[in-house]
Amino acid sequence: MHQKHVYQVGDKVLHGDFGEGLVVDVRGRLFYDILEVVFQAGVKRVTSIHPLLQPKPLLAETEAATRPRRRKAKANGTNGSENGQEATDPVLTLSPNSQTLLDQLQKGPLSDTNDYALHLEGEEQAIHRGFENLLCLSAMQNVEQFEYQERACLRILRDMRGRGLLADEVGLGKTVEAAMVLKEYMLRGLVRRVLVLVPASLTIQWQEELKNKCDLNFVLAGRKRNWEESPLLICSLDTAKTHRNRETLLNQSFDMVIVDAAHRLRNHQTL
Repeated sequence: MHQKHVYQVGDKVLHGDFGEGLVVDVRGRLFYDILEVVFQAGVKRVTSIHPLLQPKPLLAETEAATRPRRRKAKANGTNGSENGQEATDPVLTLSPNSQTLLDQLQKGPLSDTNDYALHLEGEEQAIHRGFENLLCLSAMQNVEQFEYQERACLRILRDMRGRGLLADEVGLGKTVEAAMVLKEYMLRGLVRRVLVLVPASLTIQWQEELKNKCDLNFVLAGRKRNWEESPLLICSLDTAKTHRNRETLLNQSFDMVIVDAAHRLRNHQTL
């Protein structure tokens, strides 16, 4: 049987197909664990005993860095024996890449402490264990949050892995629920490129809602030069269906697609 390695959230791993990844969730089983790992290609679920998975090895210490420096002991014997035996000084152990770090420190300037704290907080949120707690709740603005919206958001994140159909009655906040899911994924660093497809009459409304509630700056397709290069894009269904724009959108890769009035997407030929 494959020897089980005990993984923890925050561990770095190497996968034979996906390369280097970061463990963001660990779910225990009887003989193995189920891991959720963020790779460059996206979030993957793998077992802890998968033959292509292994923990990322730490950098080996160089022989020169680990070899202790020696000096002659003083005659009074305070740092060694009186017969002149060599005594060992404590040394700082450095990895092979330490010289690069030291060179950067000498060049300066160092980052602002506030920037460092903000970056550290972002990294901690990105590896937050599972979806037990919603990070987006404290990040949403100008929103009256309801428990049923939180439940809907958690179900999409936990059970549907981000793929869900929101079918609440009119006025119950489907837009807010979709925005919560989007914000949660973006806070965790799992989503960067987003396409929102909506009826033409709602494009500006969606742009304003996502700005006011999520502090996200979406670009309207066709309203700005090189709009197709924007990582956050809102496009009307009619605009997306034109021959020119259809090919442009289909040739791009998006981490998340949100569709308002999804009943208009009758089959795979709609776009």
